[in-house]
Amino acid sequence: MTDIELLEFAKGEGFTAALIDPEQVPVDAKFRVYCEENLCGNYGANYACPPDCGTVEELHQKLLKEEKVLIVQTEWDIVSYDDKPSVCRARTGHNAAVMRLMGKLRKAGFHGFCAGYNGCPLCDP
Repeated sequence: MTDIELLEFAKGEGFTAALIDPEQVPVDAKFRVYCEENLCGNYGANYACPPDCGTVEELHQKLLKEEKVLIVQTEWDIVSYDDKPSVCRARTGHNAAVMRLMGKLRKAGFHGFCAGYNGCPLCDP
């Protein structure tokens, strides 16, 4: 799959997207403490979150084995983070678009993995 095709797949799902080299992805272990404090309730609750997802270094090494990284972004109108319904709508909409995009990419023969902020809600804890 060409870079242009990857970007077009992302655009088709409503994302602003860019392709970068894995070495360009910032990795900062200091944020893992928030996972360990279980502030979102996902710690130990699914395979995409700590501790099951691996250490920061293990995840970084997995990322560095990839040829390229597709970065995607959606934008939502949210007045403040105190507006929980808007935040939930944005998160749900973004995650649904990511799942659609991954489905289309897999059907097209792309076999990468998805990583990002927030846990995976696909299976029960």
